[in-house]
Amino acid sequence: MRKIPRQISERLSAAADLFAEKGLNDSKIEDVAAVTGVPKATLYYYFPGKEHILAHLLSRTLRQMTVKLSAACLLYTSPSPRDRTRSRMPSYA
Repeated sequence: MRKIPRQISERLSAAADLFAEKGLNDSKIEDVAAVTGVPKATLYYYFPGKEHILAHLLSRTLRQMTVKLSAACLLYTSPSPRDRTRSRMPSYA
C-alpha cells in the first residue's frame, strides 16, 4: 500500500463516522468520497477498497492509543519529583 499523505489521512476520519452509521457493507466508496471530500479516484489510488480504508483508520487509532498509553505508563511508573529529590539527598543518620 502507498504512503497516505497526512492531509488525506486526516480527512478520512469522516469515513469512520460513515462506517459507524451505515456499516461497512452498506457504505460505498462514493459515500466515502462525499463525506471526506477526497475524490473517488484518489481514494482508489491509495486504497484497493473501503475495507482498506477501515483498516487504515483502525491502524491509525491503535498507533495513537499506543503513544498515549506509553506516555501515561511512563508518568505512572516514573518516580515523583519529591521521590527523585529524596533519593539525591545525603543521609545523615
